[in-house]
Amino acid sequence: MKKYILFVILALVLGGIFFWSEIADFYSRLTFRLPQIEVREKVVLVEEIGKQIIAPAPLRAVEETPKSFLTQAGIIKWTNSQRKEYDLPPLRENSELNALALIKAKDMLAEQYFGHISPAGEGVADLAEMIGYEFIIIGENLALGNFRDDQALVQGWMDSPGHRQNILNGQY
Repeated sequence: MKKYILFVILALVLGGIFFWSEIADFYSRLTFRLPQIEVREKVVLVEEIGKQIIAPAPLRAVEETPKSFLTQAGIIKWTNSQRKEYDLPPLRENSELNALALIKAKDMLAEQYFGHISPAGEGVADLAEMIGYEFIIIGENLALGNFRDDQALVQGWMDSPGHRQNILNGQY
């Protein structure tokens, strides 16, 4: 039995030496084509999943303060502190999403509405497509009122099941 195993190992080693160029050529063609296969699989995956839009009902401040002070950086900081508690990766600022948020805010002020869908029937997905932002999943948390600070706003979202689900979504 030991002689048989030794013979098989020796045959594999010798075969590898004699056919090394064919093995190397096969392997190089396999790895060369791998990225093409991955791209096709990603495209199929996108088509099967479809796009998801998560937009819980807008949050209104329960306790308002006359000296409200909110910052974009602070909201991201406190959102990421919540995500960290649940071992989720931090969110990063994105210039395209910042532009989308600004368009949304200006539209809500100009058209005098507060909601995920504008009077013209446009939602966050429509705005994303308008600026050329590609997505598989996109979420939108809205808040209205004089929240004390960034931490109070994020805590308000965390106290709301839909907003909390958005903040703790591992797909973002």
